[in-house]
Amino acid sequence: MDIVIFRLHLAGLSSILGALNFLVTIFALRSHRLNFEQMSLFVWCVGVTAFLLLLSLPVLAGALTMLLFDRNFSTSFFTPLGGGSPTMYQHLFWFFGHPEVYILILPAFGVVRERRGYLRGKKEVFGVVGMIYAIVAIALVGCVVWAHHIYTVGMDIDGRGYFIAATIIIAVPTGVKVFSWLITFFGRRNFNSPLLCWVVGFLFLFTVGGLTGIILANVRLDVLLHDTYFVVAHFHYVLRIGAVFGIFAALYLWWRLITGCVLDRLGSVVVFFLIFVGVNITFFPMHFAGLLGIPRKIVDYPDCFILWNNLSSLGALLRTLGLFLFFAVCGTSLLEGQFLLTNSGGGLESTFAGVTFSHSYQDCIYSSQG
Repeated sequence: MDIVIFRLHLAGLSSILGALNFLVTIFALRSHRLNFEQMSLFVWCVGVTAFLLLLSLPVLAGALTMLLFDRNFSTSFFTPLGGGSPTMYQHLFWFFGHPEVYILILPAFGVVRERRGYLRGKKEVFGVVGMIYAIVAIALVGCVVWAHHIYTVGMDIDGRGYFIAATIIIAVPTGVKVFSWLITFFGRRNFNSPLLCWVVGFLFLFTVGGLTGIILANVRLDVLLHDTYFVVAHFHYVLRIGAVFGIFAALYLWWRLITGCVLDRLGSVVVFFLIFVGVNITFFPMHFAGLLGIPRKIVDYPDCFILWNNLSSLGALLRTLGLFLFFAVCGTSLLEGQFLLTNSGGGLESTFAGVTFSHSYQDCIYSSQG
């Protein structure tokens, strides 16, 4: 356990140094002609993510250090027999743990904005300045709602009321972002791009996860559903599905720039539908299983719950098949040499044919596209 704590310290230190690198790059090395409102939303998301890392990781490091002292130097920070509080460890951990949710999802927000391939004919997404403020608001409010994860440890009614209200307020800037993306899609005639499929899938799944999060923000419902499959479905829709769909969108976004090759369109669409249908069949039935009271982290279950578990198993097989097909599509792209002949996707990288090499931009770059 001590070695695990030491490894977490090293991982936290590397993340802090990486976050500092990003922030210094954004503030000190951007073009002097480019003000903050003109920066790309992807850069904003990365910068806010770096800020959250700097804010939350020292708290986790402090909690781990106190835990290390309790284990090896007879202190009593978290030991009740010596006057410590185990609840304090949960507060310190979740002060890091909830911002970590936005650390994982904010870069996916930036990826959704970054490519204009699905926005042909539009210079920018709808409401750029509003989306910037929404990103900042999500980060700031997300730092002060950590205790909704630990309603069951015992909390006074004023504290519960505050965390309920603050958690629900997060839905406001999140709704600003989602509706801005939807309004941006208005006027598009065809939706056959694999990248657009991943973007729309990401928005749908993240919205479903956010709606179940509003349900769990209510302390009465959260106490009833705590440690059930409903909670498992919620955070998988937000993170494991939402963030992973953002990663897939990034791969389809930058694959041709990284490798100089293109991915098969039909195979990519089949991959999307297999994974999209698979994850929904896997995790959506968990909402009903949780409402029936099936606890998480329990291997066995009564036969009356076999329907929901069989559906989840079927969905897991579908998404696994989709994942293997994705690897096959990527391997085919590389091995068969499906090279990119022209790059007309828009953006600065489209000024170069194929892969953008390092030191391609020797002068200051000015962009008026948001």
